[in-house]
Amino acid sequence: MTKWNRDLGLTLLGIWLVLQALLPLLGINFNGLDVLLAVLAIAAGVVILLGAFNVGGVLHARRTVGFILLAIWLILTGLIALINLTFPGLDIIMAIGAIGAGILILIGR
Repeated sequence: MTKWNRDLGLTLLGIWLVLQALLPLLGINFNGLDVLLAVLAIAAGVVILLGAFNVGGVLHARRTVGFILLAIWLILTGLIALINLTFPGLDIIMAIGAIGAGILILIGR
């Protein structure tokens, strides 16, 4: 990942995570909040995903698989919220993706 993409992607991810946790705790809700959070998740995912590839489009093989899975999970999370996507087993698929990304990031893959 390039440093610029990694830093921006992780900053967007951090903002999204804080908002996801803090807004319900404080009881803050307003029209368009779901859209804002969905777009923020998609933006973080896209920036992280772009950072996993170099200028020539070649995958950086070291330490990116977890971040690629995280990016895909973020993009899907945003899209699910935006288009109200639902099907049986979606929660399980998303949970497995989150667990997989977390484990791979923790072990440095």
